[in-house]
Amino acid sequence: MASSISFADAFGAAVLTNGKPAPADRFGNWVPVSKPIGESASRQSDGAITMFVFRTDFGATFELAQIPVASIASIRLVDVAARLVAWLLQGGTCSVTTGDVEGHVYATCGLMPGSSPSLTMTDRRNLEYTLSLALINLAGSPAPMVCHWVA
Repeated sequence: MASSISFADAFGAAVLTNGKPAPADRFGNWVPVSKPIGESASRQSDGAITMFVFRTDFGATFELAQIPVASIASIRLVDVAARLVAWLLQGGTCSVTTGDVEGHVYATCGLMPGSSPSLTMTDRRNLEYTLSLALINLAGSPAPMVCHWVA
């Protein structure tokens, strides 16, 4: 199963992959992030941090590389990536399918607070882009966003 991001914006449903065969279809630089959100202070007695936690954001930062400009089945995947960027910046959500050995799927994800998605050309010769995202799991009972690959 390929790594993919699914979403539905004003233009309709879309699935973003890079269209490459395995293992080049995988998300890269996947880093799970668990961040408590709340008010914290350092105790005066010993300097230790005390925190009142409102919630914990479980998320991940990752990249989808080698997104081609060329059409695949009459779809330009770089255009789908640009739509996803705009959708997320508007507060939209997406579903992330890792395609890893454990089949992790995160059905409702949004932008990590304070982050901004990035779509950059990383291969001028082959006209390929890299999408960099920082997402949080917005599920009713969010779980850490992990992705486990084997060689």
